[in-house]
Amino acid sequence: MIAMLQPKKKWAKVFHVFVFTLIFSIEEYMLLKTGAIEYIHWDLLTRSIPINILAVTSISWFSIVVLDKGR
Repeated sequence: MIAMLQPKKKWAKVFHVFVFTLIFSIEEYMLLKTGAIEYIHWDLLTRSIPINILAVTSISWFSIVVLDKGR
């Protein structure tokens, strides 16, 4: 879905990464609060959100460069 919705403008790509990171972080928070997942030596703000940003950025880069979706 990240690759399918890749925008063409540079500012929109940054916003795209922010929105998908926010969606994944909210989903993770809801799973944590409902008890579906449990953190052991992990933290949402200091570890999970930076990992989410890196993951969405990497997937976006892959879809732009390798799959040629950003042109």
